[in-house]
Amino acid sequence: MIAAIERDAATTPVNLTVERFIRQSSSRLTEFIRRRVSTREEAEDLAQDVLLSLTLNFDPTASTERLTAWLFTAARNRVIDWYRSRRVSARSLDSAADPETGEIAFELPADPGEAPDELLDRVLFQEALAKALAELPPEQREVFVKHELEGKSFREIAAETGASQSALLSRKFYAIRKLRRILRDFR
Repeated sequence: MIAAIERDAATTPVNLTVERFIRQSSSRLTEFIRRRVSTREEAEDLAQDVLLSLTLNFDPTASTERLTAWLFTAARNRVIDWYRSRRVSARSLDSAADPETGEIAFELPADPGEAPDELLDRVLFQEALAKALAELPPEQREVFVKHELEGKSFREIAAETGASQSALLSRKFYAIRKLRRILRDFR
């Protein structure tokens, strides 16, 4: 696709600048996106979308710095849109676990004034937390999800599960300790 864009961009003298800019920027753009999505194929698809948008909105009078800023801002916004399209709403522990993979799907609350890069960080943390939760023993995961994500009190959880509140506190303590160890490199 990038080659097709480059070929189409080369049809007019003004577009020679587009072609050169795309050649200079495409690999950096793809790597920028790749660090933010899960697979190289997804990164390449998103990069192609951004480069196509560039060819449609290209301003031949803009400086290279301005075009680069526009390109990477558009890429960041496209990644955020991609994450929004994959968003899953919060559910209870029973329905949150994917029956095939066992992964837990939930959504951390959004701040209405959240900047796009903050949204991306939140979504990336949400994914890392879901993977980390999947590594916990079921009893620890259950109490952590019910208390922290669903907002239930230990009294309510004890009534639902039949476990004592002290046992639930202990399970949550061990869950937090393990989650901290797993997520320490997330920063």
